[in-house]
Amino acid sequence: VMRWIMPFFVACSTFGAVNGGIFASSRLFFVGARNGHMPKSMALINIKHLTPIPCLILLCLITIGLICSSDVYILINFTSFVESLFITMSVGGLLYLRWKRPDLERPIKVNLILPILFFLICGFL
Repeated sequence: VMRWIMPFFVACSTFGAVNGGIFASSRLFFVGARNGHMPKSMALINIKHLTPIPCLILLCLITIGLICSSDVYILINFTSFVESLFITMSVGGLLYLRWKRPDLERPIKVNLILPILFFLICGFL
């Protein structure tokens, strides 16, 4: 009789998480554009609602593109691969800077074994 309650609440939870993620991502794009890391047009903001409209439109287009996939496992593999790729590149950049510029001031400095191990694990994934 109540078989629909759990799937309904899972759908609500998923919708809320995706909604928050999209709004947080649009703010990250906005800040990146303000700092010169993305096109300046992404730094435009709606004065009335204080929302980064160009960033939301870009994320909407990306989301529509991902929805067009008919297989959810393709989406899971794609997002996992992209996330692992960017994490690997970030840790690789950290290791590169520790090697080329060891004199830079760092707020947190950990033993090199941890980033190297993390880099190898991410590279394996």
